[in-house]
Amino acid sequence: MFNNKTARIGILFGILILALGAVGIGSALWSETLTIDGDVTTGNVDVEFDLVWTDDNGADGICDHTGTVDALEVLMADTYPTYECHFQFQVTNVGTIPVLVDEPVWTMPAEVAVTFNTCYGDDFLLATGAHTAACNVTFTVNDLALPMSTYTFHGDVLATQVTLP
Repeated sequence: MFNNKTARIGILFGILILALGAVGIGSALWSETLTIDGDVTTGNVDVEFDLVWTDDNGADGICDHTGTVDALEVLMADTYPTYECHFQFQVTNVGTIPVLVDEPVWTMPAEVAVTFNTCYGDDFLLATGAHTAACNVTFTVNDLALPMSTYTFHGDVLATQVTLP
């Protein structure tokens, strides 16, 4: 049925089919992958108190301060009704993220009033690179204060990360 010539043609045809298939597979497998690698490093919000100053407007009272770059304590002694302690400080951005200084939140007894004159709001956006906001606070002992008494107060100055356009 089959002669040698037909068998050889069949084998040759099979080899040709396999060779063409190998070329097709080889060309179909040619590809290249491009990759993208990266790192994201976040910054930090870090503000500090700086250049703290107090004065004494009374002849007898004491208005002073102690503290660190993260916490201040106002010391008022021998005070009386109408006594005022003027307290100034700067909030300095030493971090790598711009911040906005928010309005301070005070916990005050009725016998002591606080007036926070400047230092917060949209005008006090602190960019990075040691930008500062000058703050002025006046503590006033009012008529409700009793002799030989101690009154404690607390305030928080919050600086919040800002996203710039």
